[in-house]
Amino acid sequence: MISGASLSSDAPSYFTTFFLKHKDLPDESRPVLYIDRSPRVFETIVSHLKGYYCVPKSSEEFVYMLLDASYYHLPRLMHQLANSEIFMRIGDSSFRIPRNIFSNPGDTPNFFTLGFTAFFGSEIETTRRKAFIRPPPLAPPTVPNRSGDLFSELLAVLQGSPVNVRDQEHRRMLVRECRYYRFRNLEQRLIEHQIIVNRARQSEEILLNLEDIKDQHLSVTDNKGGLATVLFYKRPFVDTMLRELVFQIKGDEQVVLVKSAEAGSSWEVIFFDSAKEKLKSIQLVLIDKFQVRLSTGQKGYLVNVDDASISVNGSYIDPRVDALGTTPDSYGGSMQEDVESAGTSGSRKRPRSAPVRSGPIQLIVNQSQWRMKLFGDGQAMFELLTAESISGQRYKNKMRKFL
Repeated sequence: MISGASLSSDAPSYFTTFFLKHKDLPDESRPVLYIDRSPRVFETIVSHLKGYYCVPKSSEEFVYMLLDASYYHLPRLMHQLANSEIFMRIGDSSFRIPRNIFSNPGDTPNFFTLGFTAFFGSEIETTRRKAFIRPPPLAPPTVPNRSGDLFSELLAVLQGSPVNVRDQEHRRMLVRECRYYRFRNLEQRLIEHQIIVNRARQSEEILLNLEDIKDQHLSVTDNKGGLATVLFYKRPFVDTMLRELVFQIKGDEQVVLVKSAEAGSSWEVIFFDSAKEKLKSIQLVLIDKFQVRLSTGQKGYLVNVDDASISVNGSYIDPRVDALGTTPDSYGGSMQEDVESAGTSGSRKRPRSAPVRSGPIQLIVNQSQWRMKLFGDGQAMFELLTAESISGQRYKNKMRKFL
């Protein structure tokens, strides 16, 4: 039994329209309303009409309530369901996602707030417009091609739990899921980074992998009096202040440092593959946004190595020493020999103790950290901070591993 007051609590509806149409008829002449819908779902709807707050217990029950709320034209219940938790099946797991966890800037709009609303909104609108005798079947929302376990970890972090990253592969997978669901704030918190206080420079630095830099968030400070400055960065949605940007490049043979045999020649850097493409896009930002161009040499970009820590074949070198004054032993005993033997096929190698003519230097960098220096004349230069490198095919072969 349900009273007229209960029916009127969520009106106008399918019920009030039907009964008001026949309100002037005598009791014995009034038609009986037969409803060919789920009795279990109808019991929940009756509880709603009586003033109880009804919460679906699963994604299936949510869909059933949503369809029947639309079928019965219950505007208050429709609004309640549209603003309740988001029910979703991801992989093999079902989730009930509170909307208030998306309160951080950058985490909304996202896959759920946009896709969920658009999907069900279009389905319900189609049902109303075409006036079906009964609503068409509608499957619960499902994301079959993603990991339920990874999403469960993201959900825990969004709800305030600490981040528990097991290793770099795990971090990479979590960041990939953040990008899929458009959790942009959470993505920035999960990417590998370090905040460093540099007392020597009296500044704060942020260390990021090159591929994680968002070009549009690069910045420079006022270059007063033509003094040199550096490139700054602020992570979107997370940081409130600019920090000096230090970027890291990892991966074999993406960076090569070169120096010619000429006296007084400068070090240059050549980038390859993904590092080359990413730095090309950063260079466009420098030109378009800050009217700054990178200084180039004969083979690549000019690089400042004055304060750089560089290891070659496991031994540290002083990059400020001119190439003409170096010996094979200065570079792990293989660089000069490899350069000379490559240039003169079949020549006899000099004894190691004999004086040698210095040749060009080429270092293949395995991993490195950089800063970008900007000058008042519209020029910019890479500044190498630290690098681990190898020189020569012999040391490359030494590092080979068997399958």
